[in-house]
Amino acid sequence: MKGLLIKDALLILRNKRSITTLLLVCVIFGFSMGENVPFVLCYTATVFGIMALGTVSYDEFDNGYPFLMSLPVERKTYAVEKYVLSLGSELAGLLIGLLLCILSAAVRGFNIEPMETALFALVSFPILIIIMSLLIFIQLKYGPERSRLVMFLFYGIILAGMAIVSRFKDRFDFTGMIENISPAAAAIGLLVVTVLVVVLMCRLSIRAVEKKEY
Repeated sequence: MKGLLIKDALLILRNKRSITTLLLVCVIFGFSMGENVPFVLCYTATVFGIMALGTVSYDEFDNGYPFLMSLPVERKTYAVEKYVLSLGSELAGLLIGLLLCILSAAVRGFNIEPMETALFALVSFPILIIIMSLLIFIQLKYGPERSRLVMFLFYGIILAGMAIVSRFKDRFDFTGMIENISPAAAAIGLLVVTVLVVVLMCRLSIRAVEKKEY
């Protein structure tokens, strides 16, 4: 797996212009919207996660999969490595976003609530991991071309779900239900759901890669 991680890191660093542009945008958002910590953290984590996800397209470009699979690399290891890379990339993006917010607060003179920031990071990171694990599976299962259509469908389902919740929010006391859940129970529940989803998506991704013919 170490060799695959090095390969993907070199693939990401090879596209220097795009990386420089994305990092510059992250810095601009970090200093201009540093007081909006949730937005900055989610944005930087998502950007870094997308850069990691893009390595799947790089691998498939110019008939690269047959060459890659001819190397002493198991398909299971290849699929698992994508999850490890994405998790590490999103964690790095989250930390960089937090650093940008702290620097912005020091330069512009506003305060950041440590507890609120830590709580949001602990809640948002598992959710971002769940979303990224689903995107990795879609990319490995359907390939770069067909995965775009599947991703549009995926985001459409999310938006439809949000619209349904918004439509019936007056009939159900969602706020009261959330307030009745203890923070410890919510954290444990979110952690369990995250682990289950990631393990499930990873197993499905392994199966998808093993069934592909190169």
